[in-house]
Amino acid sequence: MLILFLILGLLPSGNLRAEKQSPPESESGDETKYQRDLSSNALSCEEILNTAISLNESFKNSVSAGGQRALRLEVEKYFYTVLSEKIVSCGTYAATHSDVALSKLLFELAFSYSNSSYEVIDLELARLYSRDQGMTKTILLNCEKSKRQELIEILERGLDSLYYKAEEAARLMQLKQSLNELDSK
Repeated sequence: MLILFLILGLLPSGNLRAEKQSPPESESGDETKYQRDLSSNALSCEEILNTAISLNESFKNSVSAGGQRALRLEVEKYFYTVLSEKIVSCGTYAATHSDVALSKLLFELAFSYSNSSYEVIDLELARLYSRDQGMTKTILLNCEKSKRQELIEILERGLDSLYYKAEEAARLMQLKQSLNELDSK
C-alpha cells in the first residue's frame, strides 16, 4: 500500500505528455530559482541530472517522514522548469560525444524516476540507446541484474514511444531484440 501511495504521489495529474504539461503553480507566484538558473544557462547537464535525481530520491525517502507534499512540488517544479527543457540536449550530447559519465547519469535519472509518468525520460534514454547501442549496453551490463532488468523495461517503453509508426516496426523489433539479449545475462 505504501508503494502504491508513493507511485500515485509521483504521478502528476492531467496530460501525461511531459513536454505539454505546465509547471505547478508557485505558491507565491514569483519566478522560481530554477527558472532563473535555466534562463541564465548556469547549469550543466551533470548538475541538472544530479539535482533531479537528488530531489526525487529525497522525495521518495520522505514518504514516512512527512513533508512529502512540499518535496513533491519541488520535484515537479524542477522537472517542468529545468529538466524537461534540458534533457533532450543532455541526451543528444551524451550520444554524440559518447559521454559515458553523462550517459550513466541519464540511466540513474531514469531509474530514480522509474515509477513516474514523465515519458520524456524514457524517450531520451531510448534515443540514447538507438544512437549508441555499444555504450549503453556496456552501462547496462555493469548494472546489478535487477536494476538492469528495470532499465531494460524503461528502455522498451521509450522505444515504443520513439518508434510508434508502422514503418518503424522493423527498427523497433531490432532494438528490442538487442535489449532482450542483455536481459538474459
